[in-house]
Amino acid sequence: MEAVATAIAVATIAFFETSTMNLPRSSYLETDMVIVQVPTAIGTPHPTFSGKVTPTNAALDPATVPAYFSPLPAGDVELVTEAITPLKVKVDDQFGNTLGSEYNGQTVFENEKSINVEIKDGQYVDEVGVFAANSRTSSGSLAERQWLAGNPATIPNLSFTQNIPVEVAGFTLNPGVVNRGVKYNNGTLTVTRP
Repeated sequence: MEAVATAIAVATIAFFETSTMNLPRSSYLETDMVIVQVPTAIGTPHPTFSGKVTPTNAALDPATVPAYFSPLPAGDVELVTEAITPLKVKVDDQFGNTLGSEYNGQTVFENEKSINVEIKDGQYVDEVGVFAANSRTSSGSLAERQWLAGNPATIPNLSFTQNIPVEVAGFTLNPGVVNRGVKYNNGTLTVTRP
């Protein structure tokens, strides 16, 4: 068993329906120690990347991966050209161990919004990069289909730093994404962490 706990609690199992067991009401059957594993931080080493990426056209909304967080009218998508890479992000418990499978299937949130990915074996995949927005259109429209089949728009060279609160299963990770550098320069994407 992994040595994990943010709280070690004493669990008392009480039996409340005693009519068939002839025990006094609320008799205590057993007391035992339990270990509670809690997602606490993005683990180290932090994932980084440096390499060529091929820009592609995409139609994003709050349910896509990556998710589009700006407000959109219902049924609309944002047409973008994106240059992204998937990064496997490790999530640690309060002792610095990789989170166990108990949290498999839990949705990851950034800035209190779902990024539409789940924890699996103590990790999640974060799509990191840059995009150039084009326009909005109705999901499934001819304009969307033409955009997805068309040539990617030019993404300007840029760089920025990301500081993003991350939450798993209602627990805020500390640290979350802190000082992640993202730089795009003529087709090369670089993602750094201090």
